[in-house]
Amino acid sequence: MKVLRRALFITFAAVLLVTVYIRLSSKGASAEDAAIDNSEIGQLLARDMDLNYPANPYDVVTLYSRIIKVYYEGGYTDDQLNGLAQHARAMFDNELLSYNDYDEYMARLKEEIESYKLNNKKIIDYTVQRASDIELLTDSGVQYAKVKVIYYTLENGSNRNKVYEEYTLRQNENGQWKILFWDVISETSVKGE
Repeated sequence: MKVLRRALFITFAAVLLVTVYIRLSSKGASAEDAAIDNSEIGQLLARDMDLNYPANPYDVVTLYSRIIKVYYEGGYTDDQLNGLAQHARAMFDNELLSYNDYDEYMARLKEEIESYKLNNKKIIDYTVQRASDIELLTDSGVQYAKVKVIYYTLENGSNRNKVYEEYTLRQNENGQWKILFWDVISETSVKGE
């Protein structure tokens, strides 16, 4: 009887210690996670693209622009870069994805990021065309949108430039707007929101 009580007491004490340890560990981890989530990288990676996909062409291009701005700022791990790339590719149309194998896409992306680093270049800001000015088209019952963006770059610490791009998006069968392709365009006026 004494042996049984002693065994029960030791088991109870061990369970209590493990419970206290788990609670203390999880509190520390959640405080660290909250700090990470406050960074732009953390906020982007925390977004669930299945449950919280951008609602319209403006939001898709704005989110994509946030991601590419972070690409060229650096300060992330390889795992975070892979996560950012997966989020970016979640906004690509299936046709664009078919031309961009993941491994090839990552190799080109890393080369471009390295080129930006070598030239001490980064995207410092961007202006996405106002949602009310976005051109919407219908072809054979399929919806398309054209969204213009100005990317403001800084090179060698002082040379400021503008890059003008136009994104073409296509609405898929689920009603989601996906990036079909983009082009660098000549100078244009873009009024942002």
